Amino acid sequence: MAVQVSSDATCSDDEDLAFVDAIISNHLPCDVLVDEVDTLPPGQSTVTLSCPTSSWGLYALESSEVVMSHLHFRWQHTGTMATTSKRNHVSLVRVPRSLHTLDVQTRQPQQTELGTTSRLLLVISTDQNDILWVTITPVDTDIVFFPKGELLFIAALKKIGLSVMYSTQSSPGVIRTLQTSRVVTVSLPIAVNVEHFFRGKRLFSKFTISTTSHQYVRISSTELQGPPSLDGVKISGCRPSRPVVTVTPEHPVNFLLSIESSNGPVLEPLNLIIKYRILRDGEDSLTSSVALTATSYSELVAHLESDAEWVETYRATGEIVLPHSFEDGGDFQGPIREALAQCRSETASPCPWREIKIPVDVPRMNIVTAAQIAVQPSLPSDTRSDQLLPIYAGQPIPATLIFKTSFHWAEKEGKQRSYKMRYNVEEHVKDWLLCGRKRGDFVATMPMSSQALWKARIAAWTKIIDQQSLNRQRDS
Repeated sequence: MAVQVSSDATCSDDEDLAFVDAIISNHLPCDVLVDEVDTLPPGQSTVTLSCPTSSWGLYALESSEVVMSHLHFRWQHTGTMATTSKRNHVSLVRVPRSLHTLDVQTRQPQQTELGTTSRLLLVISTDQNDILWVTITPVDTDIVFFPKGELLFIAALKKIGLSVMYSTQSSPGVIRTLQTSRVVTVSLPIAVNVEHFFRGKRLFSKFTISTTSHQYVRISSTELQGPPSLDGVKISGCRPSRPVVTVTPEHPVNFLLSIESSNGPVLEPLNLIIKYRILRDGEDSLTSSVALTATSYSELVAHLESDAEWVETYRATGEIVLPHSFEDGGDFQGPIREALAQCRSETASPCPWREIKIPVDVPRMNIVTAAQIAVQPSLPSDTRSDQLLPIYAGQPIPATLIFKTSFHWAEKEGKQRSYKMRYNVEEHVKDWLLCGRKRGDFVATMPMSSQALWKARIAAWTKIIDQQSLNRQRDS
């Protein structure tokens, strides 16, 4: 006997079932009774074999077997490298993909919180099946299951294997399988940097959001929230509510938020909540809301890749407007346009916004010093107090250097300390000629005069030093 398996398999239109034809050659001059096949006449016979699976792809034929009661004929089609090189042939079977079988996809969850264990969302598409039960087993041992179809990652993975077993209502006694692997994106599409600026009892935090890939990211809102137990803290935006903005690889977006605390430093961390959406989310929602075949989806992607007319509109409005090359006339253009129209609303359900929560530690500062230069030009006696006179180059201008210190953002132990301050006034010698004490120990108010050579600015800075450092500098 001999067995030859066809290189192309087919899929059933009614259930998750794959078929492949096998040609069995009976070299005996009589009929042979074969298990599961019945009677094989002499010569070649074609037998159709079935497998209850929704797996697809290219497979290498490992072995084939003909069973006659207690007699087993086995052919090994794959073996060692030496065996394979002698035969110089590997039997391959191509199982096509059916869009109506059960499928499992991996996505990042809609809500992501940094500082916690990474999670992954499993999306099961049943399509034509009424599932009685399903069991999903990850091939990688560093994954733990959680309810609601979420996976817990112990290590940062990029590719996972999934083994699925399930049964349908139409054939409850048949256990079907799916063996697949999925590539997982473990990085986030946005990165956030923060800068803090102390101004008296208020703290201004500047958050810069940039993309980590070539994709455009739409930002719906940014909000800084504190825990429910946090009292005496007021958080507000420094600008009125802005419309949805697009973050591109070349143009990051800045958000400025204000924190005002009546009880001193904020000891509990806050949470920065960003609602965003990427272009891939719009494509996924489009394919999930419209029943597209593989050919239709490929044609849609080809139009978007070949014609960049829609890019500028998407950057400005966040809407995917099909280019003119995507003309009507097919059966799927109309449903696609309807699905895109549903995604135009910012709160439309087909295109939900993703949410990321980032913990933010509020910095503490033992002492905050603000420097101010008050210019007091000499005014004639007949000049009103609210009248501003022009200042000319070369004219002496009296000015007062004022320092204001605050211990508001210091911890309790920091507020009890006494700080020795030193100020230093640095002028641009090409622009200004300063007359007065330019350096000294900290004084709340220090009179000084200056003479402008050119129109420019004066910078003043202070330095915190301890008493021992002052003594050493004075002795030297």
